[in-house]
Amino acid sequence: MFQPPNDTHPAPPPPPPPIFDHPPESFSDSHSNVGTTGLVGARLRVVVGVTVCGLLLAATGAGLVVGHYLNTATRGVPVQPADSTSPTPAGAILSAPPATPGSLVDSTEAARVLDAMWSLREQALADRDASAVARLETGPAAQWDMVRCTFGCPAPQPRPMLDTRLFVPRQSAYPAAFLAEVRTTTDDHLTAYIEIMVFVRQGAAHPWMVALDTGYSGFNQMAGAPASDSSGFDQAAPVFPGIDPSALPGRLASYWQHWKDVGGPPSGSDFDHGVWTDLQGQHLYAYRQQLLANGEVEHATYSADPSSDGEWTFALDENANGHSYTGWAISCGTVLYTAVITPGPGSALIQPADQSEWGTLLQPGSYAQITNKGLHQSCFLLQPGYTTIGVVGGNGDVIQVTGIPAIQPT
Repeated sequence: MFQPPNDTHPAPPPPPPPIFDHPPESFSDSHSNVGTTGLVGARLRVVVGVTVCGLLLAATGAGLVVGHYLNTATRGVPVQPADSTSPTPAGAILSAPPATPGSLVDSTEAARVLDAMWSLREQALADRDASAVARLETGPAAQWDMVRCTFGCPAPQPRPMLDTRLFVPRQSAYPAAFLAEVRTTTDDHLTAYIEIMVFVRQGAAHPWMVALDTGYSGFNQMAGAPASDSSGFDQAAPVFPGIDPSALPGRLASYWQHWKDVGGPPSGSDFDHGVWTDLQGQHLYAYRQQLLANGEVEHATYSADPSSDGEWTFALDENANGHSYTGWAISCGTVLYTAVITPGPGSALIQPADQSEWGTLLQPGSYAQITNKGLHQSCFLLQPGYTTIGVVGGNGDVIQVTGIPAIQPT
């Protein structure tokens, strides 16, 4: 998908095919590759596209330049206050004060935070403990994981942390953030998986929390490396003329909106071919057409709100085929969507007793309208010398389903 501008060097490896674009949880629906947690029913599986998680060509890099997380209670997901009396050493580490003068976090502290978070979070997800997830996560990560681990997800076993890479820029003012990449496995422990997590800390009185989480499977090594300066901190991410990282989630939302509405990309789009660009668009449009064939109408709206959901950009050194390519960047954020579905005249949308049509977030019954709200956590890969933007990852799914009951004839 991406090649270095100097063609005398070998190109970085191509991204994995879509078959590798899976989340840590196991899939069972070969039709759409969505809806494997029991959360999503037959009707919702095609709403959101091909998968829950994304592939990544290279491990994410370093140097936070545009990183903000402003709302500590995003869309009804409360941030729990730091618990300085936590009985567990792991919990206390998340709230520990900075140890390095002049920096809110260094790589040694980040490693301790990651170790503590990994054990606590893996156990919370395995226990389907939504209250524990709410203490450990915030924003889009919490919105998805609180639903994922509450509604019908298979009970995973805590996964191993086999290898890590940390991308920790020097920061002197809150909010602070760093990125961690973990080599692990899928929930069934059968497939190699690379987890990508953005950690944020709003202030000295708040703990470190996971704000964004995505990843990719099918690879047992990490290709990226931090672009470290002489002090061991990550460098500032490079600036790409004409590209505002904070606008990328909104641009992807507009791109998906165009696909949904007209069945193709907008003219002049600079998003590259991939699972979360044109392939996702094809699935979005196909679902709309499927509903129309059934006499049903879908009005879907895609949007982004980086001021609430956060956006982070890191520098990236890509290692491929024995060469290192510098000057890359990866920016991560979230796309939101709302889809309102109505039946044809004189009909109703039916959720059967086993909740197989619309998923376990909607009670059985007959409905005059059903509204799905969801999110996808995606990243954008920027490469020097090229004008196309790669979209990597899409962890997330439907997080809320509501319905207006149909009026029963008397």
